Amino acid sequence: MRIPKAMKSVCLALCLQCIFDVQVSSAFLTLPRRSAQKTSIPHSTSLLKLTATTNFNANPILVSPKLVNSAIDILEEQFYERPNVPMDSILRKYIKQSPYDFYDSDEKDALREILLGVGRNQYKLDWNLEQISVECTPERRVISHVALEDKYVSRGNGDGEGDLIDQLTKSHEWLEKLISYTHSDASNDSMELQTRLECPTWAWKGLQEAFPAEDDLTNQLNALLQPAPLDLRVNTLKCSGGRDGALQIIQNSGLRNAKATPLSPLGIRLDKRVPWGPSLVY
Repeated sequence: MRIPKAMKSVCLALCLQCIFDVQVSSAFLTLPRRSAQKTSIPHSTSLLKLTATTNFNANPILVSPKLVNSAIDILEEQFYERPNVPMDSILRKYIKQSPYDFYDSDEKDALREILLGVGRNQYKLDWNLEQISVECTPERRVISHVALEDKYVSRGNGDGEGDLIDQLTKSHEWLEKLISYTHSDASNDSMELQTRLECPTWAWKGLQEAFPAEDDLTNQLNALLQPAPLDLRVNTLKCSGGRDGALQIIQNSGLRNAKATPLSPLGIRLDKRVPWGPSLVY
């Protein structure tokens, strides 16, 4: 039986989605051994404080030295010691055995977002670091990602230390050079399409054949870099209002972008994952 070309493209796209959204480790390249002189962000100064209450509509992600150092530790463990273990497994084990006392739900979400963000921007981060002649390491990838993405914000504590991004820039001389380069025309003009789209080399040729038009190829790969939506099934035995009633409750709780699924009559689709445990909806 001959498999249609369109079906092959769909299967390849599903495989790529799993790589980018679930097991980030598969998308990374082999790295040199870590330097013996690892720099770390000091924890003694409490620069930031994450809010303990859940806010479903909070777009900015508050980061702290604790979270940045945790992300570096996790990536280094995966790259140098456990390269074939999924990122989520290492993250869960790290939180249980962490040297830090406690991670609230917001911190766990922020830490996971940092790790996935590094994975989804792996090739661009490495390319930009190479352009300024800086070695690519897990530590530099995490620091570069946090410093370059606008969604990460920090809050100073009024002791004159400044925010986290300022502290990182002062601690790492290469970071200011990287920020300047990524905002220049040279970075945008000279980066290859495969790098911009974060496509592994083994998949690039097949995807080019499946989507010969550059616009189609760009749209397909950009879609794979987006987090997958979360679909929920409404328990109609416990919700007297059915799906419409449950959808109204969820929207009133702060998830304004929640909507009915296009196919299932019992489904509700969210554009992102949220912690349901402490909510009344659950």
